[in-house]
Amino acid sequence: MEIALGLVRQWRQPAQERSKLELTSAGRLKLTDPDGGTIWEAQITNASYGSLLDSGDFILADDRSSSRYLWQSFDHPRDTILPTQELQINGVLSSRETKSSFLSGRYQLRLMPEGDLVLTNICLGSTGDYGRGPCGFNSICSLDSYGRPSCECLPGFTLTDSSNPYGGCKQEIVQNCDANDLEKVRETYEMRSINNAFWPSSQNYERFPLLSEDKCSRSCFGDCNCIVAVIKDGICWKKKLPLSNGRKERDTYGKALIKRAKNNNTSWDNVGASSIAIFLSYQKTKKLHTSSSLLETNLRVFTFDELKEATNGFREELGRGAFGTAYKGVITNSSLDSKSVVAIKKLENLAEEGDKEFKTEASVIAKTHHKNLVRLVRFCEEGPNRLLVYEFMSNGTLASFVFGISKPDWNKRQQMAIGIARGIAYLHEECTTQIIHCDIKPQNVLLDESYTARISDFGIAKLLMSDKTQTNTMIRGTKGYVAPEWFRSKPVSVKVDVYSYGVLLLELVCCRKNVKVESENEEEIILTDWAYDCYKGRELEKLIENEDEARNDMKRVERLVMVAIWCIQEDHL
Repeated sequence: MEIALGLVRQWRQPAQERSKLELTSAGRLKLTDPDGGTIWEAQITNASYGSLLDSGDFILADDRSSSRYLWQSFDHPRDTILPTQELQINGVLSSRETKSSFLSGRYQLRLMPEGDLVLTNICLGSTGDYGRGPCGFNSICSLDSYGRPSCECLPGFTLTDSSNPYGGCKQEIVQNCDANDLEKVRETYEMRSINNAFWPSSQNYERFPLLSEDKCSRSCFGDCNCIVAVIKDGICWKKKLPLSNGRKERDTYGKALIKRAKNNNTSWDNVGASSIAIFLSYQKTKKLHTSSSLLETNLRVFTFDELKEATNGFREELGRGAFGTAYKGVITNSSLDSKSVVAIKKLENLAEEGDKEFKTEASVIAKTHHKNLVRLVRFCEEGPNRLLVYEFMSNGTLASFVFGISKPDWNKRQQMAIGIARGIAYLHEECTTQIIHCDIKPQNVLLDESYTARISDFGIAKLLMSDKTQTNTMIRGTKGYVAPEWFRSKPVSVKVDVYSYGVLLLELVCCRKNVKVESENEEEIILTDWAYDCYKGRELEKLIENEDEARNDMKRVERLVMVAIWCIQEDHL
């Protein structure tokens, strides 16, 4: 059974507890989740029995007297080969992702057509595996003296996971510039060079004949999309994130010019958090308990000790965010002799801007009321402690629901898409104070007991007075869901939420994340680009493979994809 489960983990997450592997009455080996949904099936029928042999081979056969097998695990090697097991020509052994994960890792052993097992330069031999590479995104691979890959991040980048040197890199500071103000760009950014560094699988969105290194560098420097300019073979190639399959080619002349924020630059995160407070003009005093917009909402004020008791010492964690951690708690209403389950968000390590962030979130949520928004019911501001008490959403996040092992019901996903749109429309058009959420993404949408989608986390919301429609203030967001104008210092309006919703809508339709690092096909790595190509090429079926409900409702699929594309398009038609 463990062998068969290992096959599933080759391309899926580990099966859930209480999943079941069975040989069906139709003679088919099938793995199902606790709800009966199919996770994996062996491509055979009419097997009469299965057996785990002494050799370690798990076989399916139709006749106990015959040595002919309909299916056997030895024909599908993964990370291990056993005695008597054969590796066929072009056969592959793949490493595990980690010791405890059966997902396919980055290293392979191949039996070549000539019958040779060849030791190759793994940094140069991974061009066909788009988006992965030995070192992950935004990194550079080179061989050490033992022939093993040595990985380094680009200047201005750090490891995504500090414990995994092969897991790729992320920007230390998300770049943001104004292409119309080169003096400002010069004050903020600088160019670094690395000889003979290349990313052959990354998208080249612009190229031109090389006139000089300086001109290539300046072209990237003034372009907010450009992270790296590569000089090679008399051409200047401009690239944007993510950068894949980075390597150093010692025998090939070239140079990579990398744009990075200067070390003395103020963190954009801090700028964004601080500037939020500019819009809180309705707060007349620093004393929340004496003259606070929170009190105008008639919310009950809790003491820190009451909330500590409600969470049993903050024991059961629900999730973590940029400014704190959410815990499950139980609040007792003594007058009604009843108890309510709540989610209590504890803001931690607050500096001055963190305190303003708390007041922003509390003030915004307290004044909203809509079935597709999470409701704030109580709060605590006592000494250094800042806590918010919300309704408890029993079915977790939309991300967990949509990106799980099995695809959720197609009709349910459509209802969620409509509900989220209604919640955004309420924030933009129906509130007394117009609200821009600024971080619409599946992780910030929660599901209640009936799986109704509820938008949460207004901690970085932008507040606009009724006579204003846009703001130039720096704001935070999540990469992949951020509208292009944020990186061009253009005025930010409610359309930034519309853009984020377009990305989320595609994720709901396709049940996959916007960036799919493990994709075997380069064109499928970025969902927004792939969806547009499928729509334009009339190949929308590719987006919903193996989903009969959606494939039988192609008019609705086309309509939703078209709406999503309208939301994310950069230029007006």
